[in-house]
Amino acid sequence: MVMCVLDYIMIKAANLKRLPIYSHSTFNLRVKTIIDDSQVVPLIRWLKHNVVSYPRIAKLILMARGKLESIRDFVKWLKSVHVKGEFLRVVMLNTGENILQRNHQELDEIVLYSESNVVRKD
Repeated sequence: MVMCVLDYIMIKAANLKRLPIYSHSTFNLRVKTIIDDSQVVPLIRWLKHNVVSYPRIAKLILMARGKLESIRDFVKWLKSVHVKGEFLRVVMLNTGENILQRNHQELDEIVLYSESNVVRKD
């Protein structure tokens, strides 16, 4: 999975060469630009702070499909429905592949359904 993240960064950096502003820049500079623009480093630090392993961070990044902010949004939503800190990692990684693409309204409906039929709120 880590290789897929690296492949994604390398492909994006190679595509930057098509833009006139980057046409004469080095590949390393383009890679650095992609990494800086994506804000992936602060996200990785934040996830590590929340005790998520590097392979699982890679899985989350791949699940985000280029929309890294969806990871933070999902965690903020989980906290808003009272998911405790130690369970955040478990919920993030054990949900389906498309969970990061769902909007908050859909997620709220799932929680309401679960609370009314199966799951206790505490």
